[in-house]
Amino acid sequence: FVLVADPNTGKVLAIANVDSTNKKTGYWALSQLMEPASLSKALVVAQAIENGKTTPQASHSCENGNYRFGDRVYHDWKEKGWGTLTTEETIAKSSDICSIKIGEKLGADGLVKMLEDFGFGTNGS
Repeated sequence: FVLVADPNTGKVLAIANVDSTNKKTGYWALSQLMEPASLSKALVVAQAIENGKTTPQASHSCENGNYRFGDRVYHDWKEKGWGTLTTEETIAKSSDICSIKIGEKLGADGLVKMLEDFGFGTNGS
């Protein structure tokens, strides 16, 4: 499915549904729950490139699929573990670990700025 919304208001402008099972009717896309993780990865990488913290060709260690951050261990959701990926490959393969590591380069303040730059949050108001 595809949803198109006005980025300034959030108003839904268009919806397209394709149901290969022929079990759903109407605008069922509006009822789907989605995790924002994959979108977040692209935003983190875009901000890191913008801030000079990485380049599209830079290599990042994916820790062979296990990365401890704080008291949690993270894993890449698709693969048992990559050795290294470029920034471009991080997005193409949707690597959780390499995205986290790129986010670490931004730091907490950089991540807050990323959210503000992309229109999330209150922008200090």
